[in-house]
Amino acid sequence: ADTLLRAFLAAAPPPGAPTLGLPTRAAAHWRLGQLLERTGRLAEARAEFVEAVRLDPTDVWMQASLRAADRALARGARTASADGPGVRR
Repeated sequence: ADTLLRAFLAAAPPPGAPTLGLPTRAAAHWRLGQLLERTGRLAEARAEFVEAVRLDPTDVWMQASLRAADRALARGARTASADGPGVRR
């Protein structure tokens, strides 16, 4: 699925162009971020959410996803630093 979304993004019209019923570039980045998040690739997901919010800063769902990714990454960083180097849960 992420391959299809990345292919869509590569071929999608530029921001502001008519979408002709297709998802916007922002929506595609958001969906890709959701997919990456669900597969545990949080840093990649966050990057997609950042791009989605950059393209559509008014979308509250995209903003919420970015905030959630930030919280999840912060929790992971705190857990890793509390465990010490090389310790995995």
